[in-house]
Parts: sequence; C-alpha cells; structure tokens
Amino acid sequence: MKRKMLSVLLTFSIFAAFVPCVATAEDEKYGEWLHYEVNENGDGVTITYCDKNATGEIEIPAKIENLPVTTIAVKSFLRCSYLTKIKIPNTVTKIHDDAFGFCTSLTSVVIPNSVTGIGWYAFENCTSLTDITIPDSVTNIGKDAFYGTKYYENEWNWQNKVLYIDNHLIGAKEEIKDSYTIKDNTKTIAEWAFSGCSLLTSVNLPVGVRNIGNFAFNNCSSLTDVTIPDAITIGENAFSYCTSLTNVSIPDTVTEIGQSAFRNCSSLTNITIPSNVKRINDGTFNNCIALKNIAIPDNITNIGAFAFYECNNLTDVYYSGTEQEWNLIEIGSYNENLTNATIHYGIYDQITPAALTVTPSSSGYALTADTVYDGVAYAAAYDAEGRLLNVVSKPFTGGTATVTPDTTGAAEIKFFVWTNTLQPVTYTETMDLQ
Repeated sequence: MKRKMLSVLLTFSIFAAFVPCVATAEDEKYGEWLHYEVNENGDGVTITYCDKNATGEIEIPAKIENLPVTTIAVKSFLRCSYLTKIKIPNTVTKIHDDAFGFCTSLTSVVIPNSVTGIGWYAFENCTSLTDITIPDSVTNIGKDAFYGTKYYENEWNWQNKVLYIDNHLIGAKEEIKDSYTIKDNTKTIAEWAFSGCSLLTSVNLPVGVRNIGNFAFNNCSSLTDVTIPDAITIGENAFSYCTSLTNVSIPDTVTEIGQSAFRNCSSLTNITIPSNVKRINDGTFNNCIALKNIAIPDNITNIGAFAFYECNNLTDVYYSGTEQEWNLIEIGSYNENLTNATIHYGIYDQITPAALTVTPSSSGYALTADTVYDGVAYAAAYDAEGRLLNVVSKPFTGGTATVTPDTTGAAEIKFFVWTNTLQPVTYTETMDLQ
C-alpha cells in the first residue's frame, strides 16, 4: 500500500468551543492529523490513524487523491478522547475492529447507508455516546461493537432484556429465558448477541433477518427449536454448544452455513442441507453425537474437514444425486463417520402422509397417526395476526406422541410430524383456540 498523511485546518470560534474541521491534502501548515493508505487495488483509500489530540467535530473527507475513502481501519481513531462528533462519508463500506474505541467524548454517530460491516469493539467504551444511527445496509455487526457506550448502559434502551439499535439486534442479557420472538423488521443479529443465554428455550426469527452473526446463539444450552427464515446467512459457530437443540428447519433459500455453525449440538438427530448450499464448511456438525440422518443436495461440491467428526451415530445419508456424483465431492479429513454411513442415492421413497388426529389431554395434546414411520411431532402456536409464538417437539414413536405447547396469547396451534428420514409423515392439523 502507498502510505500518505493528511492534514487538517482546525478553526476555533469565540461562540463555540469547536466547529467542524475538514481535512485537506493541500494545507499542511496546521499539522498532520490523519493518516491514510491507498488500497492495493487502487480502488479507494483506507483511513489508518488519527492524531490523538484531534478535538471537536471531525469530518472524514469523502475523497483523498481523487479516490473514495472506503474503509476505517483497525484502531484508527482508538482513544481519540477529545472528539465529540465524527462525520463518516457515504463512501465508506467497512468500519473495522476498535476503530472508535474509547473515544470517551464522542456523543453521536451516524453510520452512512454505504456501510455493510461494523467490526468487533468498533465503538466500545465510548462512554458519552448516546445517539447512534445504523442503516439497513449493515449486514454484519461484530462482538460488543457498542459495549460500554452510554446507549448500551442505559437500561431504558433494553426491551425485555434485549438491546436493539434501529433495525439491528445488538445483544441480550444472559438471564433472558423461555421463548423469545425477535421483533419484526430486524435485519441483523450481531455476533455473540445471545451467547451464553442458557435459559433461552426457543427463538422465533422474523422474515427479513439477513444475517445470524458469528457465535450469535453460542452456548444457549436450553435452546431446543429454531426455525430459520428465508434468505439468511448463518455465521460461524452461530449455534455451537446448543446442547439441547433437537430441531432446526433451514429453508432452501439459505446459501451459506458458517464454519462450526452447529458444533457440539449433541441432541441434534437429523438435518437437511438446503439445496442452494454448495459447501458444508469445516466443523459444521463436529461432535453432533446424536445425529443419525442427514439429507445432502446434489450441488454440494465440498465437505470441509471435521464437518462430521465424532458424529458416531450417523447411519444414513440421503443424497439426491447419483453415486458417481457423490464420488466427485471433495470430502475433507476426519469425516469417516460420514463416509462410513449408508448412502442412499437419488430421490428416496416418498411417504404418503397419514391423517393426523389431535386429542386434548390433561398433559397436553395427544397426536396419533396410522403410520409405520417414527419421527418427531411438532406443535406451533400462532397469535391472532398469524405470527409464530413458539414451537415444541416430542419424539413420535409407534404412531403416537404428546406435545405441550405454550398457548399464552395463542389463537391457533398447528400440529405435524416429520419422519427420521426428514419427510412428512402427516398432514398439518390446525386447532383454533378462540
């Protein structure tokens, strides 16, 4: 990279302590304050360092050397404790780790709608920061990006133990419990947002969430059910160590499942890889010791190392392609549990769904169906607006199961059963509660 330094004209007014200062490449007589590098590919400029004595309101220029400023680098404004406001141009696409950490006088920041990523600890311990705007363009927010800000520390900003900034879920308190429904219009779940929430049993994600951040639900050890909405990216270790997780429904619109996303989900028994996923990443199902069946689409070209390591109970793989196509898949090391399983090629036998009978009982709802297939029974509760409130599941064996959904605020419940080979064994049965 070509290294440069930028200078600033600081103008003081008798009517105000500070006025905005604008960096220029030409005027150096007031001292160098901002350092930058031209990107290696020459498509823009990265801000790399700010003089720690810079004060007041600072405006980062949109262009330097006639190139757009695209990136705020790691620690570039770290401990600029005299800054009160920062104007970021709408040419910037990424704010990196610790970029504005410990800017203790910073009171407000507007992130422009050109930005897609905010790094780890980007605004950590900006203890005066109360006014934050995050646009919908942001698709990834790093761990503790706003931890220690005045906004974060204000209890009034937490809704039922969960913190949002605009349409982004930033974090959850570890004492959150039972079922939680993420509010409508949420776009991003920040990295590590629910990590360690060991009392959380189920989570409902609305349509429109685009990214589940890395480690977002890591070590949610009581989490049993998750339904993934359409067109979402599942980050690395997103559900790792969710040791009670038994059911995950992933739609075909999902194109990427991050590395180790379901690592140590020791209760997960079966999973279907969406048909638009092309690679099963390293360690995705590492140590899923209860995993028995997996369905894999024929467009998978690569299965990473340790993807099925220690999946000692994996017995059946349902692969939609041919044996010749299976043999072309690049399978990484430590996947013997996968390669030693029985591979079922092509479309496997279709199951004709059986009629489902639902009978209320003192212990919940008894489900019966005339079928020889075992599987898992589900009950999903919805409110009067048709929004999902919660989902519960129980093993379905010998054609029967009893499920006990939480009907608080529910208008209807839908019941259904899926087999252990990931096919529906019953038609959905709906019961009105009003």
